[in-house]
Amino acid sequence: MVQIKLLTNQELTEFLVDNPRHQIFHTLKWKKFIQDSFKVNIEYAAAIDHNNQKNTIVTVLPFAQIKSKIFKNRIISTPYLEFGGITGNPSNLKCILNYLKAKFPNNEYIEVRSNKLPIPNQINSSNGSGIITKTEYTTTILNLPNSKDDLWKNIHKHKRNEVRKAQKKEIITRQLNQDDLNKLYKLYLITMQKHGTPPYSKKYFKNFFSQMQEKGLGISHGAFYKSKLVAVVLGFVYNNQIHITLNASLSKFNDKKINTAVYWGLIESCYKQKTINQIGKITSIDFGRSHKNNTNLTFKKKWNANSIDLTYIYFPIKAKTIPNALDQTNKKYQLAIKIWRLLPLKFTQLIGMPLRKSLGI
Repeated sequence: MVQIKLLTNQELTEFLVDNPRHQIFHTLKWKKFIQDSFKVNIEYAAAIDHNNQKNTIVTVLPFAQIKSKIFKNRIISTPYLEFGGITGNPSNLKCILNYLKAKFPNNEYIEVRSNKLPIPNQINSSNGSGIITKTEYTTTILNLPNSKDDLWKNIHKHKRNEVRKAQKKEIITRQLNQDDLNKLYKLYLITMQKHGTPPYSKKYFKNFFSQMQEKGLGISHGAFYKSKLVAVVLGFVYNNQIHITLNASLSKFNDKKINTAVYWGLIESCYKQKTINQIGKITSIDFGRSHKNNTNLTFKKKWNANSIDLTYIYFPIKAKTIPNALDQTNKKYQLAIKIWRLLPLKFTQLIGMPLRKSLGI
């Protein structure tokens, strides 16, 4: 018999020790980082197997209740990250969703963001379960060979030419740290305004450096032109993989191939262990989520990376339909982007974090 309950921190810690295939968003260090940055409460719903007179945790789903007067309340696994979901036995996911639906009846729906695990058989939009699945996004993963020379031979020739061009244009790359915070944040704000996207607060990046990168759970890499930071990639490190979640750049320097340079700099750092503190050998880089219609997918594939479709699961509670306000093909979403681009930079900084917090993105 399987029972669903919320785990204590101690119970979660003991479970993760015996389940090494979990991901960073299942950990207490991730929980602290998110709670300190967004002031939301991360919880862990678990399936407990009572067979053989022993209570065994078999499945864990991290989640948070995201409250918003504008967008209404939702349960998300996991918020402020493009992937989420369970660790352990996937067949118990439906039971956990039913438990959350009963425990949080005043929410609109539950959203489980893909973590590239197999989708259980009972999670199917055509089987009458009420669960909706969407596959609008893909992620792109570069598996790193033992030799940097082997990697260099396999990437697209255009990418190799762009790396050489950036080097000729005197683009320098290196890992970033707390001393680069102000430069990084200014570049980030400019990029988010260009994309029409609300930005995180500077506190998010302060916490990233102190709680994630300094503990070997985060990595940031920057490209510089004449000491000016012109491009950056930032991501999380776990189980020998880097997962890029943010990139920013100044478009007026695109002719110097700064984006290619900063990605190549990050890749090279994976072959120099001293540049990534407290972690073992990196075997792959996840370039992050892209909409299937987005042109940056081509940029990622030219690194000889493989694309994997991401499945997002939605389980209605109060909602009769799942809104698509953040769908890039949505006309209202496109209009919001155009308006955001016209706002003063200081104003976007002021209201950006409250919006991100209420959206759960």
